[in-house]
Amino acid sequence: MNRAPIAAAMNGGLSPEKNDDYNRALTQGSTMLFALLFFLMASHALVDYALQSETMASCKCRNCDSPVAKSVPWYYWLTAHALLHGAAVGAVVRWCGFDWNTVAALALAETVTHWVIDFGKCQQWFTIHLDQALHLICKLAWWGILARSVSLV
Repeated sequence: MNRAPIAAAMNGGLSPEKNDDYNRALTQGSTMLFALLFFLMASHALVDYALQSETMASCKCRNCDSPVAKSVPWYYWLTAHALLHGAAVGAVVRWCGFDWNTVAALALAETVTHWVIDFGKCQQWFTIHLDQALHLICKLAWWGILARSVSLV
Protein backbone atom coordinates (compact mmCIF):
# COMPACT_ATOMS: atom_id res chain seq x y z
CA MET A 1 0.00 0.00 0.00
CA ASN A 2 1.39 3.40 -0.94
CA ARG A 3 1.50 5.41 2.26
CA ALA A 4 3.75 8.14 0.84
CA PRO A 5 1.02 10.83 0.66
CA ILE A 6 0.04 10.16 4.25
CA ALA A 7 3.63 10.10 5.48
CA ALA A 8 4.43 13.28 3.54
CA ALA A 9 1.40 14.98 4.99
CA MET A 10 2.56 14.21 8.51
CA ASN A 11 6.03 15.70 7.93
CA GLY A 12 6.81 19.24 8.97
CA GLY A 13 5.02 19.20 12.32
CA LEU A 14 1.91 20.96 11.05
CA SER A 15 -1.33 20.18 12.81
CA PRO A 16 -3.87 18.22 10.73
CA GLU A 17 -6.17 21.25 10.56
CA LYS A 18 -3.44 23.34 8.91
CA ASN A 19 -2.12 20.73 6.53
CA ASP A 20 -3.91 20.39 3.19
CA ASP A 21 -1.85 17.32 2.23
CA TYR A 22 -2.90 15.59 5.43
CA ASN A 23 -6.58 16.29 4.81
CA ARG A 24 -6.30 15.24 1.16
CA ALA A 25 -4.61 11.96 2.13
CA LEU A 26 -7.28 11.27 4.74
CA THR A 27 -10.04 11.89 2.20
CA GLN A 28 -8.35 9.75 -0.47
CA GLY A 29 -7.87 6.87 1.98
CA SER A 30 -11.50 6.99 3.08
CA THR A 31 -12.69 7.18 -0.51
CA MET A 32 -10.52 4.21 -1.48
CA LEU A 33 -11.96 2.13 1.38
CA PHE A 34 -15.51 2.97 0.29
CA ALA A 35 -14.66 2.08 -3.33
CA LEU A 36 -13.04 -1.17 -2.20
CA LEU A 37 -16.18 -2.26 -0.34
CA PHE A 38 -18.44 -1.21 -3.22
CA PHE A 39 -16.43 -3.08 -5.84
CA LEU A 40 -16.10 -6.21 -3.69
CA MET A 41 -19.91 -6.30 -3.42
CA ALA A 42 -20.42 -5.41 -7.09
CA SER A 43 -17.97 -8.07 -8.26
CA HIS A 44 -19.94 -10.63 -6.27
CA ALA A 45 -23.18 -9.59 -7.96
CA LEU A 46 -21.51 -9.64 -11.37
CA VAL A 47 -20.03 -13.13 -11.03
CA ASP A 48 -22.89 -14.74 -9.08
CA TYR A 49 -25.68 -13.41 -11.30
CA ALA A 50 -24.73 -11.76 -14.60
CA LEU A 51 -21.84 -14.08 -15.47
CA GLN A 52 -23.22 -17.34 -14.06
CA SER A 53 -25.01 -19.28 -16.78
CA GLU A 54 -28.05 -21.43 -16.05
CA THR A 55 -25.95 -24.48 -16.89
CA MET A 56 -23.28 -23.55 -14.34
CA ALA A 57 -25.89 -22.69 -11.72
CA SER A 58 -27.45 -26.15 -11.96
CA CYS A 59 -24.46 -28.33 -12.89
CA LYS A 60 -22.32 -27.11 -9.97
CA CYS A 61 -24.60 -29.09 -7.65
CA ARG A 62 -23.72 -32.70 -6.93
CA ASN A 63 -27.26 -34.00 -7.48
CA CYS A 64 -27.81 -32.28 -10.83
CA ASP A 65 -29.51 -34.49 -13.43
CA SER A 66 -28.76 -32.34 -16.47
CA PRO A 67 -27.32 -34.21 -19.48
CA VAL A 68 -24.38 -31.78 -19.41
CA ALA A 69 -23.61 -32.89 -15.84
CA LYS A 70 -23.13 -36.42 -17.10
CA SER A 71 -20.11 -35.38 -19.20
CA VAL A 72 -18.58 -32.74 -16.89
CA PRO A 73 -18.46 -33.60 -13.17
CA TRP A 74 -20.27 -31.24 -10.77
CA TYR A 75 -17.07 -30.38 -8.89
CA TYR A 76 -15.51 -28.99 -12.10
CA TRP A 77 -18.47 -26.61 -12.43
CA LEU A 78 -18.37 -25.62 -8.76
CA THR A 79 -14.61 -25.13 -8.79
CA ALA A 80 -14.74 -23.03 -11.96
CA HIS A 81 -17.46 -20.86 -10.42
CA ALA A 82 -15.50 -20.43 -7.18
CA LEU A 83 -12.29 -19.62 -9.09
CA LEU A 84 -14.10 -16.82 -10.95
CA HIS A 85 -15.12 -15.35 -7.60
CA GLY A 86 -11.55 -15.60 -6.35
CA ALA A 87 -10.29 -13.90 -9.50
CA ALA A 88 -12.83 -11.09 -9.12
CA VAL A 89 -11.81 -10.44 -5.51
CA GLY A 90 -8.14 -10.55 -6.51
CA ALA A 91 -8.70 -8.07 -9.34
CA VAL A 92 -10.53 -5.61 -7.08
CA VAL A 93 -7.92 -5.88 -4.34
CA ARG A 94 -5.04 -5.36 -6.78
CA TRP A 95 -6.85 -2.47 -8.48
CA CYS A 96 -7.02 -0.78 -5.08
CA GLY A 97 -3.23 -0.96 -4.84
CA PHE A 98 -2.58 -3.87 -2.50
CA ASP A 99 0.48 -6.08 -2.97
CA TRP A 100 0.48 -9.43 -4.74
CA ASN A 101 0.80 -11.46 -1.53
CA THR A 102 -2.38 -9.87 -0.21
CA VAL A 103 -4.10 -10.36 -3.57
CA ALA A 104 -3.16 -14.06 -3.69
CA ALA A 105 -4.20 -14.70 -0.08
CA LEU A 106 -7.62 -13.09 -0.43
CA ALA A 107 -8.27 -14.59 -3.87
CA LEU A 108 -7.55 -18.04 -2.46
CA ALA A 109 -9.66 -17.38 0.65
CA GLU A 110 -12.56 -16.24 -1.54
CA THR A 111 -12.24 -19.28 -3.82
CA VAL A 112 -12.30 -21.73 -0.92
CA THR A 113 -15.09 -20.05 1.04
CA HIS A 114 -17.24 -19.57 -2.04
CA TRP A 115 -16.82 -23.25 -2.94
CA VAL A 116 -17.82 -24.38 0.56
CA ILE A 117 -20.79 -22.01 0.83
CA ASP A 118 -22.17 -22.96 -2.59
CA PHE A 119 -21.67 -26.64 -1.83
CA GLY A 120 -23.81 -26.15 1.29
CA LYS A 121 -26.49 -24.39 -0.72
CA CYS A 122 -26.47 -27.18 -3.31
CA GLN A 123 -26.85 -29.75 -0.54
CA GLN A 124 -29.82 -27.69 0.71
CA TRP A 125 -28.21 -27.19 4.08
CA PHE A 126 -29.48 -23.62 3.88
CA THR A 127 -31.48 -21.32 1.60
CA ILE A 128 -30.26 -18.96 -1.08
CA HIS A 129 -30.86 -16.10 1.37
CA LEU A 130 -28.34 -17.47 3.85
CA ASP A 131 -26.03 -18.37 0.95
CA GLN A 132 -25.98 -14.76 -0.21
CA ALA A 133 -25.65 -13.42 3.34
CA LEU A 134 -22.61 -15.66 3.92
CA HIS A 135 -21.01 -14.47 0.67
CA LEU A 136 -21.51 -10.83 1.64
CA ILE A 137 -20.16 -11.49 5.14
CA CYS A 138 -17.01 -12.84 3.48
CA LYS A 139 -16.68 -9.65 1.42
CA LEU A 140 -17.05 -7.61 4.61
CA ALA A 141 -14.37 -9.76 6.25
CA TRP A 142 -11.96 -9.20 3.33
CA TRP A 143 -12.71 -5.49 3.48
CA GLY A 144 -12.09 -5.42 7.24
CA ILE A 145 -8.76 -7.19 6.85
CA LEU A 146 -7.70 -4.75 4.15
CA ALA A 147 -9.03 -1.67 5.96
CA ARG A 148 -6.88 -2.47 9.00
CA SER A 149 -3.77 -2.26 6.83
CA VAL A 150 -4.63 1.20 5.47
CA SER A 151 -3.20 4.02 7.54
CA LEU A 152 -5.51 7.01 7.32
CA VAL A 153 -3.65 9.24 9.77
